[in-house]
Amino acid sequence: MRSSEKKYPYQDLNLKDLRGERWMPIPDFEGLYAVSNHGRVKSLGRIIMGRWKEIYKPERILRLKANETDNKTLGVPIYSLVATLTIDGVKHYFAVSRLVYHCFVAPIGVKGRSQLVSFKDKDGRNTHYSNLFITTNSEILFESFRSNRHKSHLSILSKPVTQYDSDGQPIAWYPSYYDAGKQTGFSNRSIAAVAGQQYICYKGYFWRTGTHKRKLKLDSIETGYPERPAVNKELAKKLGIKIAKGTDVPAFLNLSLTNMKGERWKPFPGHAGLYEISNMGRVKSLRRISEGKQKKWVLEKIKMLGFDFRLGPDGRNVAGSALVTLDKGSDKKIYSVARYVYYCFIAPFNLDDTNGRIYYKDDNTTNLHYKNLLLKRGVWSIHKTLDRSK
Repeated sequence: MRSSEKKYPYQDLNLKDLRGERWMPIPDFEGLYAVSNHGRVKSLGRIIMGRWKEIYKPERILRLKANETDNKTLGVPIYSLVATLTIDGVKHYFAVSRLVYHCFVAPIGVKGRSQLVSFKDKDGRNTHYSNLFITTNSEILFESFRSNRHKSHLSILSKPVTQYDSDGQPIAWYPSYYDAGKQTGFSNRSIAAVAGQQYICYKGYFWRTGTHKRKLKLDSIETGYPERPAVNKELAKKLGIKIAKGTDVPAFLNLSLTNMKGERWKPFPGHAGLYEISNMGRVKSLRRISEGKQKKWVLEKIKMLGFDFRLGPDGRNVAGSALVTLDKGSDKKIYSVARYVYYCFIAPFNLDDTNGRIYYKDDNTTNLHYKNLLLKRGVWSIHKTLDRSK
C-alpha cells in the first residue's frame, strides 16, 4: 500500500489490539468469532476435529472484503465491509458496520433491513463505532438527493427525447421521457436507458436525449463493442491449420468485414435484408433490428461456418460440406453454403432437388469459390470413381 493512501483498522491483520480497542462476541457465534469497536473481526482460538485427531486452530484477525460500487453521479466509489463467518461448514455473510453497531452502540440485531447502519463521514470502510448511526432507506435516499450523490428519477425523466426508426431517421420528438412513454405506451425508464446508451434500442426504435433533426449515424452505435476476431480460430484448430501473421486467411476462415480481393455479394435466397452470400462462400449477417418480441440491435458480421466432419484414414478430421445456420424470426435453419454459392453466382437450380449435388474441381470442400464448384447428378461421382480406378 502506498504511504499516501489512508489505512483503515480492518486492514490491520496484526493480533495486537489497536489503541482503545475492545472486543465483543458476535451473537450466535460466541466462542468462535468476536468483533471490535474499531471494526475488526477475529476468529477465536479453538480446537477442531481433524480427520484423525483434534487440531488447535489459532486466533487470527479475519481478512474482510471491501465491496465497491460506483456512484455514477459523483464518479466516486461507495464501499461496504463484509465478514464471512463459518459454522458447521456453512458460510454466513454479515455487514461489519451492523455487527459493530449492535455490539457497541445499541442492539438492533445483526441482520435486518428496516434499520440500516450508515456512516457519518460517508466512508463505508470506516466502521469505528463512533462513525456509525442508524437510518432508513428513505432517509438515505433523501440525503443522497440533498447532497447530489443521487439523481431523482423525476429529473431524469423530464428531459426531451427524440425517437428514431430502424434506419436511424428521426420520426418523433417528445418534451420528456415521461411523455414519450405515455404517448407510445412504452416504459419511460427503458426509453431513458437507451437514450443514456445503456442499451442499443427499445421496441425496435433508437432514442436519444434532446431534440434532433439529423439522421442517426448507425455506425456510431457499434462503437464500444468488443472487436470480433478476424479468423475462425476454433475451426482452424479443428482442421490443424495455422495462420501465420501477414499471410492471407482462407475465405472459409475469414471473419473480417473487409471484402476479399474480387469478392462480390448477393442477397441470400429467402433471407433478403437479413443475410448476404459472397462468390467466395462467405455469409454475412446484415446490420439490423432483429425480428420477434425482443427487437435487439444486430451487428453486421461474417457468420462462422461449420462442416460435417468425418475421420480420415490417418485419424484426422476431414471437412465435408460447409454449413451455416441462419435465423428468420424465431426459426433457425441450416443451409449448405456451396449449393447457394452455385445458385447465386453460376446458375439457379432447384434447391430442393437432392439429386443435384455440388462437387469440387480440386476435391477441396473448404474451397467454396464459385469457380471451383460443379453441379452434377448423384451418379456422377460413381462414374468419376470408376474412371479413376481404371
